[in-house]
Amino acid sequence: FFSDRPIISTVEYRVLKDGKQIRSHTLTSHVKDKNNTDESSPFYTAVGFHADTTNRVYVVFTGGGDVYVMQVSPWIGDTPSKIPLKNPISNFMMPTPRNGSTMIDTIDMYGIGPKSEDMHYVRVRLGS
Repeated sequence: FFSDRPIISTVEYRVLKDGKQIRSHTLTSHVKDKNNTDESSPFYTAVGFHADTTNRVYVVFTGGGDVYVMQVSPWIGDTPSKIPLKNPISNFMMPTPRNGSTMIDTIDMYGIGPKSEDMHYVRVRLGS
């Protein structure tokens, strides 16, 4: 990296229709530069989408060792909510309708724990 340039880490959400972008949102971002040199700064390492039984769509992502969830469709302009986990995970996998799973009102994740040889299962119940 170039020492005089900030490192910007973002999670972006885009909606396309007929090949054209019709909506664009930066869901979260973090800048690491000479003013913010914290080594534990968020770098977003995993992102997944979850659709519930009412067709709401959520984005789930990891950043700085934490997991966050945010509703993105219908768009409500909310901020990401941290999912409080006893054992943090990263680089998770999620079942989704696109890979053959049914839509449910819980988010299931299977991911790597703090030690690379640890795998953890997480189930998050979505509020109404």
